[in-house]
Amino acid sequence: TLLSAHSQAVSELQFHPDRPEHLFTCSNSGELWHWNTTSFTKYSAINTLSNRSLEENPWLSNDAVKHRIEVSQLMPPLHLPVNSLDLNRSRLVCGSDTEAVYVIKNLPI
Repeated sequence: TLLSAHSQAVSELQFHPDRPEHLFTCSNSGELWHWNTTSFTKYSAINTLSNRSLEENPWLSNDAVKHRIEVSQLMPPLHLPVNSLDLNRSRLVCGSDTEAVYVIKNLPI
């Protein structure tokens, strides 16, 4: 299946170290995005009561669940590529062709 968001190539992606339902991506279009599947995870946990597996993975699921993935922008788009990102539990750092390093504190997770 295909998810579309960035208008140009993705330069890096990284899952949150403790919360893999959160994915972070940066792109050549100067965007830094947060992909959140928490609503899918909650839905799966509820359906577990009706004999569905907790092992469902929203990143590997079919098109029927893709509408439950929330994608948000973490900072205004830059006019040059965002090349790299790294994160710990509540902070994200990224580097760009603007010759700057950006730090995002208190990630919305």
